[in-house]
Amino acid sequence: MSRILTAALLLTSLWPSFVQRAPDSPEPAILALVRSMYANDVETYNRLTIPDPRRARLTTGGRVNTAALQRLEQDPGSLQMKSRRPFLYRGREAYPEASGNYPVGTTALYSVAKAATRWSRLSYGRPMDGKWMCAGGSR
Repeated sequence: MSRILTAALLLTSLWPSFVQRAPDSPEPAILALVRSMYANDVETYNRLTIPDPRRARLTTGGRVNTAALQRLEQDPGSLQMKSRRPFLYRGREAYPEASGNYPVGTTALYSVAKAATRWSRLSYGRPMDGKWMCAGGSR
């Protein structure tokens, strides 16, 4: 019994060294943005994107794409997201800090489905502080 207890204590003390934290990534924000577009959820779309005076053109008069939204909910892995360049901070390759997060201001370029979208880690004093946000446009 004492061997089992010793082995259990050893495993629990070593467990954190085996488990790596998932790196900071814009992928959950990308998925949320696509979900908001399919759901015609203007509030979420506005929260995930950088303010732009032309944004209303994209968010006015839309309708819910129920079939696409349902497919995305059933299989979120079907959305193809690929990083197209290293994460950059002030023009140089960025690396996660000790906390596992990239510095605020880090940018990434991802292609999602067939469109390339720039993503930036921003902080503007809003509820989404320090989160990945769509910088719009394509390259």
